[in-house]
Amino acid sequence: MKTASIALLLICYMKFSGGQMYHYVGMDNVYCDAKEMTWVEAKIFCEERGQTMIMPRTKLDLALVMKKCGDMNFWTAGQQYHNYPGSPYLYPDGYSPTFDLWMENGPDDYLNDLEDCIELTYFGLLNDISCQHLIRPACQDAK
Repeated sequence: MKTASIALLLICYMKFSGGQMYHYVGMDNVYCDAKEMTWVEAKIFCEERGQTMIMPRTKLDLALVMKKCGDMNFWTAGQQYHNYPGSPYLYPDGYSPTFDLWMENGPDDYLNDLEDCIELTYFGLLNDISCQHLIRPACQDAK
């Protein structure tokens, strides 16, 4: 009963951030697939389901996705939209994930401007990575 109450609270809880209303990812509206694909393929996969790629904004969001999907790496909707060092990583709605959600020293653009997409790692933190890597998609209901 306690778990169900907490899940319901998380799904219903609204948080105001950056001038936009959003809700926590929740447990019921996340779909994770076992097939690995590129970032573009994952985006199309989610859209064909009538969903978007996940857009976690808090550590709680990250934990909920990991609980639902397991300890694997998953694509998020985030990308670095300008191809120059230091440009921000953004979700399609313009939100930029805060630094506390990233792996240590992330995003680091380790491969010299070739890491333009964001993955949720099996550590439960975000990482920048090449969009051509093969990773599992994670989708959420479109807002």
